Amino acid sequence: MVVAALVPPLWRRVMDHRVLAHYGGDLELANVHPPALRRLRERQRRRPAASPER
Repeated sequence: MVVAALVPPLWRRVMDHRVLAHYGGDLELANVHPPALRRLRERQRRRPAASPER
């Protein structure tokens, strides 16, 4: 995970769906940078909800 954190696009690809799954798909519960909120909502609508990996 440290290597993924060194490359921000890779980190986002790995972690975005995990964060959404953690909050049950509710993007409003996550601390999101306001200008990025619209872009993330669009991405969430295009992608099916992620299921927890446990």
